[in-house]
Amino acid sequence: AEVFQVRKSFSPTLSSVVPDKVVNHGAAVQDTVISGTKAGDVWASGVDVEAQGYYFDALTPQTLGEDFSETGASGTAYLDELKRAGHTPNAYASAVFGRSGESITVSATTDREGTQNYVAPLSGGFGTWVWIIAVDGQPKQTREFLQEDVVTRFPEPSETLSARAMVAVDSTVTEHSASEGSVISDTISVSGFPDDHGVFAGNAGFGFVADVPIATVSVVWSGDVNDQDKDALYEPRTVEVPTEDAHHRVIGTWEYPARNGVIKVGGGAPDAHGDPVSIVAQSHGYYVFVYSFPGDDRAMAVTSAYDDAWERVRVDQRPRGAQPSLTTMVSPMQVGVADAFHDTALVRGSVEEGS
Repeated sequence: AEVFQVRKSFSPTLSSVVPDKVVNHGAAVQDTVISGTKAGDVWASGVDVEAQGYYFDALTPQTLGEDFSETGASGTAYLDELKRAGHTPNAYASAVFGRSGESITVSATTDREGTQNYVAPLSGGFGTWVWIIAVDGQPKQTREFLQEDVVTRFPEPSETLSARAMVAVDSTVTEHSASEGSVISDTISVSGFPDDHGVFAGNAGFGFVADVPIATVSVVWSGDVNDQDKDALYEPRTVEVPTEDAHHRVIGTWEYPARNGVIKVGGGAPDAHGDPVSIVAQSHGYYVFVYSFPGDDRAMAVTSAYDDAWERVRVDQRPRGAQPSLTTMVSPMQVGVADAFHDTALVRGSVEEGS
């Protein structure tokens, strides 16, 4: 009689691909995991294998260049290696496979028990999955069929996504009321961009494009040059900028760096190209400053509200009649340290009450 060995074990494999390469803050983070076997192996009938997923978020562009190659170490040892490098999981998932070629889509949770859904963080960043089939974590019947742990690589392009940061804009015009011919300006505070936004040149291997380095600020006028009631009917009342017509037009659009910080628009302050910007209110009406960023793979799009009262200047008609003049005289002309002095201002001409 011929005697031959029958191998009971098989070697499962795992591959995965994130359904969405780019997600916004607050969105669920998912992964589609596919089971398989090594060449020449057959998945044992009736054997269920459980895989554990570990999601790592807030990764930087530099992390994409790191390489933690599979070395045949156990899943626990691999996670320990990642931890020593500063990477600890922020979310989890699990999937049970009963055959080769099975595809399961999972959603990340903040705990291993799956009781709390995980969502993409406000601060954004890249995120990647690591999947592990741990022999010790299987039911006793399954353990008999597995020879070693299965570990996917960190970071793997197909398992990596970008969670876009949420950008916030806060703006206050220098003066909320002015008259025709006045120079108007705005101070805009921007936050939420990645600290290095504008530097990332993209990563073709992982499928991410370069940062959009420029945001724009437009000044939109609304009113009626023939309206003697001082444009009361054209006060901005919509979040979005209206279509240009006889009563709405874009006075100008200027470019500024798309990064965190404070932007001064107008008053001679430079734009992104170093050119001074001066904005003169030629007609009475409302002048609204609108900040806009189109979005990219690392930061969400944002446009400030057209009806935000903090971002608009009401410009009234210049009073008719003689142009006012201003003359000042300081007294005394010379003073010593700590001496008192004063200034006298004389205004002549037609000046609207309350100016």
